[in-house]
Amino acid sequence: MSHPACTPSLSCPHARQRGAAAVEFALTITMLLVMALAIAGFGFLAWAQQRLSAMAGEGARVALLASYQDPVRAGASACQRVRHMADDALLLSGVGIQCRPVSLPCGWNDANGDAQPCMRLELSGDVSGWPLLRLLGSAFALLGEGQGETQGYRLRTSATIQIASGG
Repeated sequence: MSHPACTPSLSCPHARQRGAAAVEFALTITMLLVMALAIAGFGFLAWAQQRLSAMAGEGARVALLASYQDPVRAGASACQRVRHMADDALLLSGVGIQCRPVSLPCGWNDANGDAQPCMRLELSGDVSGWPLLRLLGSAFALLGEGQGETQGYRLRTSATIQIASGG
C-alpha cells in the first residue's frame, strides 16, 4: 500500500520541519566556534600575562646583579634583558613591551638607620593587535556584543627589588 504524497500543510508534520535541522546546526556551530575562540583568546591572555610576569622577575634579577657593578645602570640593564626576552618569545615579539625602571626608597632602613634604595621594574604590553583577539572581537560583534573592535588589552606587571647600596 502506498502512501499519498504529503503536501506542506498541517496534515504533514515532516514537511513543516524541513530546514529546521540546518538552522539549528548553524546556530549551534556558531556558538561552539565563539566559545572555542573565547577559550583560546583568554588562554592567550593568561599565557601572555604569565610570560610578562616572568620577564619582570628576570629583569629584576638582572638589575640586582648589575647593581653590584653600577647601581645607576641597573635599570637600563634590566630593560635590555626584558627586551631581549620579548624578542625571543615568538608570540610576544610584536606586542611592543614597554619597560620602565622606577627608583624609590625601600620601606625599611639598614642597621645604621639609612634608607635602602629599591627599584621597581614596571612592564606593560598591548596585545590587542594579536590576530586571535581581533578574531574574537569580530565573533562577539557577530553575536551583537559590542562593535567588533577589540578593547585595549594592555597587560601590566611589576617586580620590586632592593638595589645594592655599594657599601
